[in-house]
Amino acid sequence: MEQGKWTGLGLPLALAAPVLLVLLGVAPLQRAEVYFLDAARAMLETGDWAVPRFRSEPFFDKPPLLYWLFGAAFAALGTERVAARVVSVAAALLAIGLTRSLGRRFFGAAVGDVAALVLATTPGFLAMGRLAMADMVLTALCLAAVALGAAAAERGEDARGQLLASGAVLGLAFLAKGPVALLFALVPLAALGPALMRPRAAAWIAAGFVPIAVPWFAWLALTLGTAPLEHFFWRENVARFATDAYASGRGPLYYVGVYLTLGLPWALLLPLGLRGLASAPAAARVAAAVVVALLPLSLSRGKIEYYLLPLYPWLALLVARGLVAANWDRLSRGLARLACALPAISALALAAIAPRLPAPWALAPLEVAALVGATLLASAALGAAALRPEPARVGVAMAGGVALVGPVLVATFLAATWEVRPQAELVRRIVAELAREPGTGVVVCHDAAHVERALLFDHRIVVRHACELAAPGGAGPAPLLVLHDDDLARFSADASLEVLAREPFLPAKAFQRALLGESVTPRFVVLARPRPGQSGSE
Repeated sequence: MEQGKWTGLGLPLALAAPVLLVLLGVAPLQRAEVYFLDAARAMLETGDWAVPRFRSEPFFDKPPLLYWLFGAAFAALGTERVAARVVSVAAALLAIGLTRSLGRRFFGAAVGDVAALVLATTPGFLAMGRLAMADMVLTALCLAAVALGAAAAERGEDARGQLLASGAVLGLAFLAKGPVALLFALVPLAALGPALMRPRAAAWIAAGFVPIAVPWFAWLALTLGTAPLEHFFWRENVARFATDAYASGRGPLYYVGVYLTLGLPWALLLPLGLRGLASAPAAARVAAAVVVALLPLSLSRGKIEYYLLPLYPWLALLVARGLVAANWDRLSRGLARLACALPAISALALAAIAPRLPAPWALAPLEVAALVGATLLASAALGAAALRPEPARVGVAMAGGVALVGPVLVATFLAATWEVRPQAELVRRIVAELAREPGTGVVVCHDAAHVERALLFDHRIVVRHACELAAPGGAGPAPLLVLHDDDLARFSADASLEVLAREPFLPAKAFQRALLGESVTPRFVVLARPRPGQSGSE
């Protein structure tokens, strides 16, 4: 892409916004969203903004900033999931803008503009921008801390205010997710502005950081003792990464695979951005920062794909560097052909999912037509770019393909996988049963259908985790039991178990299997309860 051809922030924001916003309030709660949303709602309703509570119990898995932000969003917009998710969307848009600014500062206007375009159409980045979790806010704050520090490094001696501001923003990032913020901010800051690591500059950054990051933790220690701090710093940080407590069994190259999957189609162009680092000091420093930050993540026992999120902006800068190169050689063009051809084939494969999904998940005819039309257009653009792989053509095809298919994919499959999926009916049945017989408890054995999140946030129903079919002692009503079909099979001979409902659900990897041409077989989630006067067994 020629220098100056792509300017302005409007285009990347316009491409990202539809994917981030489509059906934002309809999407089911995913991952850890329910922890943040329930705790934020509790703060708003109780007026206690100091102690987070999940399911009415003190909860110290994360620092308070996201609970405060989501609680403020609830106060302003209403206690709906969309209100909190808007915070993450705003953070995603801010991260795109900061990536552009950093790129223009260190690589020039063209790289900055293209990097914003790359980040705005990276599927893994967009997916996390739709979730009410800490990670996107962490990413934006870490970028802001680096941007302020980089500006301070350019000003030299007369930069105390910017150093303080950089430290303060780093303190906010610390309050968003804890010590990991230091990894994602200080490593690129040291790489791009090594002078900031000198004692005087570091002292000014620390002077901004400490008053923001420390007081809440100090207050916890003074009022509740050291147990909350031990839980957060040891269990949720050291133990999560260094012990087997959260071991995922994923190997040291796991995050490479994550980026090659969730960073498509841009990830395939990363080798172009890594060429010639010896003659490009800024790019070499960014690449070194990515490697240094990635190393502890890769060596940790607990690996989750979205832990890579704060590195997406830096990877986007490297990809943009390779894409902006004025003259591609034979190797560059060959890699670009591959990078366009593979997503073109993948886009076509998406259209094959709908006919393979059993009712009621199969898409409606209009949804199928929209998805097929979008994937055909994207594939045609990528195919044309593969035939004549010029930088501008490849960049436009990749960005346009994601921007075209992304909103349609989200809109069609969200409707197919939540609003009409049978486990939504199961949630309604549980709510009706509890209304009919107040005081009934709900016990979840294996929540493969993910009904607990909807029960808690949408209906304020707190479930108990156990795989016991026996009714609790006392005169209260027998509990409702949410069981996986395998649980029911284990207890099929138990005559004391009354099955109230048996609803099918699609397993988590149903869509991947459909893409591979495999048939999709629904599993079942069962609502049951012990019969009065009888007991089950474990």
